[in-house]
Amino acid sequence: MKLNNGYLKGRLYLLPSLVLLLVPIVYSVFRWLDKGYWDSAIGNWLATMLGIIGGIPIGLEVNRLVTATEERKKTKIETEKERDILLLTKEELKFDLARLKERERNLSSLSLHPFKTDLWDAISDSGELKYIKIPALLNRITSAYHIIRIVKRIEEKCHEAMRSATVGFGNKTGHQLLLEDARSFDEQNLANIEYALKEVDNYFATKNP
Repeated sequence: MKLNNGYLKGRLYLLPSLVLLLVPIVYSVFRWLDKGYWDSAIGNWLATMLGIIGGIPIGLEVNRLVTATEERKKTKIETEKERDILLLTKEELKFDLARLKERERNLSSLSLHPFKTDLWDAISDSGELKYIKIPALLNRITSAYHIIRIVKRIEEKCHEAMRSATVGFGNKTGHQLLLEDARSFDEQNLANIEYALKEVDNYFATKNP
């Protein structure tokens, strides 16, 4: 049967393998009656087969152990990172909780201690929120900071208003109205912060029963 030239040209990469296969076959034909050659060839063949049969599983097992060790190391690093982030976040939320209790229901004066969100902002901007693996916990903390930021911005505006000319609205000044806006978030602010702190405590309780 006439072979297609294009078929052969497209499979030239098989030529080296074919040569390597034919050389020992041809050589073995010439040494067909040489018992010593066959004893040596069979011995080498058996050694090769044993090496393949025993070596491949061992190699795969070693690779599996190395991969498992790397995965455990990665998991440990991520768990420690999550723990560090939550510890720092807890401290910042406790700071804000103390600031909230100082100003709660106080509509007559502006606190000199602003809320703190610098740490959480830095963690968010650096992309390290990915280390918090529990969605409900991340959502609760984020909700707490959402209200904290709102009140913080209002109080910043209040400071600006107090430094500007006082404008009356009925029997209240502009900064008093702004403070009332900020204080309207007190109840929700308190609930969110306490809930977030509770979730952080629950996290550590499950990690260290």
